[in-house]
Amino acid sequence: MTVVVWLLVGPRNWIRWWTVAAAMIFPVVWAAYTLIHGSLVDAYPYEFISVPKYGMPAVLTTIGFSVVFGIVLLLIYWGLDVVLSGRARASQRAVAEDPTQK
Repeated sequence: MTVVVWLLVGPRNWIRWWTVAAAMIFPVVWAAYTLIHGSLVDAYPYEFISVPKYGMPAVLTTIGFSVVFGIVLLLIYWGLDVVLSGRARASQRAVAEDPTQK
């Protein structure tokens, strides 16, 4: 529902390149912490990140794909934000330039 409301009413122009980078900090730090903590206590919170079951290369591949998926999704949202904010600016200009509106 949040995405639908954002698509319909905004806010617009809030997504920047650093927003995409900053959004990936928490998942990457969480994954690193989970792998370190899991190796110390030999327990993992989710099966897909279980190193004893799948091995480190498979787990790192899964984490990598998850991060890439997140970045792609954020870039799609960024692109939508640019397109939607461009339309909003164009309609505002049209209203401002319309002599019948004054």
